[in-house]
Amino acid sequence: PGVPVAMAAHDAQGRFQYLRDWEALAITEAPDGIARLRHLQQLRAGEREAKVEQWRVRTHLPGFVDDGTVCTIDPPPPEPVVLRLPTCGSVRARAELHQKPVPEVEWITLYWQPARNQQRLRPEWGWGGMGMNWERPTDADGWARFPYVPLGARFGAYAQALGGSLSRSFAGPVAAGAGVEVVLGPPDGVALLTGRLLDPQRAPFVQQKFRFQANGPQIGTQADLRTDAEGRFFVMVGRARQENRADLLQAEVRRDGQPTLIARAPGRELRVGLEDLGDLVLQLDALLVAGHFELDGAPCKRKVGLRIERFTAPERGGEPNWRQQRGLFVHQDEAGRFECRGGFPPGRYRLAVQSDQVLPREPIEFTPGALDLTVELRSGSQLAVTMLPPEGCQDEFVAELLGGPDSAGGKPKGRRSDAWRREDQRVQVQWPALPA
Repeated sequence: PGVPVAMAAHDAQGRFQYLRDWEALAITEAPDGIARLRHLQQLRAGEREAKVEQWRVRTHLPGFVDDGTVCTIDPPPPEPVVLRLPTCGSVRARAELHQKPVPEVEWITLYWQPARNQQRLRPEWGWGGMGMNWERPTDADGWARFPYVPLGARFGAYAQALGGSLSRSFAGPVAAGAGVEVVLGPPDGVALLTGRLLDPQRAPFVQQKFRFQANGPQIGTQADLRTDAEGRFFVMVGRARQENRADLLQAEVRRDGQPTLIARAPGRELRVGLEDLGDLVLQLDALLVAGHFELDGAPCKRKVGLRIERFTAPERGGEPNWRQQRGLFVHQDEAGRFECRGGFPPGRYRLAVQSDQVLPREPIEFTPGALDLTVELRSGSQLAVTMLPPEGCQDEFVAELLGGPDSAGGKPKGRRSDAWRREDQRVQVQWPALPA
C-alpha cells in the first residue's frame, strides 16, 4: 500500500507523449494493494486530440524508470493490472532550523536528479515525465516519510517555508530496506530574521499564522509564516546583494470580521546569518479615515470596493494627478461601516469607489483622521442579455454595452463584461448597475 500510480499516453511507436494530469491518479491501498483509476471516460477527448494510440499504467516513483504496462480504457481491463516495484529502501526528511523542526512545513517533496546523459537519452525523464516528484505530509514531529525509494539514485528534497525554499541534494539508499535520513535547511549566504510576536496585551502570539513583508531597494519578500509555541518566528529575506537595506519590516495578522493588526520593526541593513528583531507588538495601525456607506438612503450591507488616492504635485511641467496610496488596510462590517488604516504621509487624500454593483460616483476628498465620512451610493438598473451562439461554437465571449454616461455624467462610454455559458449552451452576460 501507498504506491502512487499514474497513466501515461504513448503514440503508435510507443513513444511517450504525456502523463495524464502530470501526476499520480491513485494510490495503492491496504489490504490488497489495489489502486483504482476512476472516470476513464474523461480520457477519450484527450486521446483524440493528441492522437494517443496507447495508454500505459505505471508506478509514479522518483528514480524508477517504469515503462508501464499497456492497457485499454474502452473497455477497461477485466482484471487488475499488475505493476512490479524495484528493490527499494526508504527516505525520511525533515526541515530544521537550529536543530528544531520548522513549524509551518506540512509537506515535503522528493524528486529524482538524473544525470545529464540520462536526460538526453530519455527526455521524458524530466519534470512531469518519468523524473517525477513525490509530495508527502509531515507527521507531528515534522518528518515526511517516503517508503519506496529505488536504490542507487541521487535525489533532492525541498519544502516551501520561511519565505523561501529549504532544500538538500543527497544520495538515496543503496541496499534493500535501508533508510536514509535527510535534514533540510536554508541555503548558504542567506539573511535570516527572527523575532517574537506579541498580541496587543503583550502576550506571546503562539502557533498562529501571519504574513511577513520585507521591502527595500533590492529586497521584496512576502511570506506566510507561523509562530511557534513561544510566539517566535523565522524568515529568510534573500541572499546577500549589493544593496541589502530593508526599509519596511512588517508582520500582518488578518482576522475575519476584524481590522488587521500590524507590528513593525525599524528598517536596517541586512546581514548574512541570523539577526533578532526582538519583540514585535501587534496593534491597530494609524487611522486614515473611517465612515459608512449608504445605498439609496439606507445602510449599505454589501461589500463595496474602495481606493484611497493621494494628490501628487506636477513634476517637470507635468499634470497634477491623484495616485493610489499603497500599504493601507481596509475593514468593512455588515452594517456598512468602514475604516482605513496604515502608514501614510501628510497630504491631500480622497476616497474613490470601485464597484460594478453600484452606480459610479465622484471621488470624495477628506481630511486625514476623519471619523465619520458618509459615502452615498445609488443602485442602478440591471440588464441581462442572452445570446444563442452558432452550434458547436466553443469560443469565449466578451460583450460591450455602448452608450450611457460615464462616471462623470459626460460623453457615452463602452462597458465590457465577460459572458458565461449556461447549461443549455446559451451565453449570458449581465450588467448589475446601469443608469436608468
